[in-house]
Amino acid sequence: MGNSGYALGGSACGTAEAAGSDGFAVSGLAPAVALFKTRVPASPQPGDIVTYTLLVVNTSPSATIDALMLTDTLPGLLTYVSETHPGGLTHTNPSGALHVWSGALTLLPGATATVTVDATAACAGGLVSNTAFASGTGPGGTGEVWDANAFVLPAPGALAVSVVAPAQVAAGQVFNVTLTATNTG
Repeated sequence: MGNSGYALGGSACGTAEAAGSDGFAVSGLAPAVALFKTRVPASPQPGDIVTYTLLVVNTSPSATIDALMLTDTLPGLLTYVSETHPGGLTHTNPSGALHVWSGALTLLPGATATVTVDATAACAGGLVSNTAFASGTGPGGTGEVWDANAFVLPAPGALAVSVVAPAQVAAGQVFNVTLTATNTG
């Protein structure tokens, strides 16, 4: 931005004139976002419903976010059940595990938006690593952030069965069979 001035003055002794200018740059403050991802329960078991909460915070001291995008890709050991999101965002599921929330949601400095995702833990064991992404756009640019969350899903329990019986029996013979089942999980 520029500013300039000009002055002309006169007196009995003559005239004088002066000119001057100065300038400075004006730039919009880019939004800054923080993303906090939590999971309940802390140690899910096979078959449990796992709830992820994605909390986006506009951490800028003065920039307003006027468009928000949030993504979360559920790993293979989780099956999507449902989600909730604030008004202003739209949920889409463009490919199996990828979930996207986007829209013209206004977040003033310090304001938050919360999305929840419910999924069922598979009846299998393994590492479950889940990463979310948030992007907030305002007049001064875009702020982006990632957050990850991981846990080990234990293998489901199993039964070990043993049978003890005579190798041969005669017709009409009374015999005993011992059946033992042990929960190995």
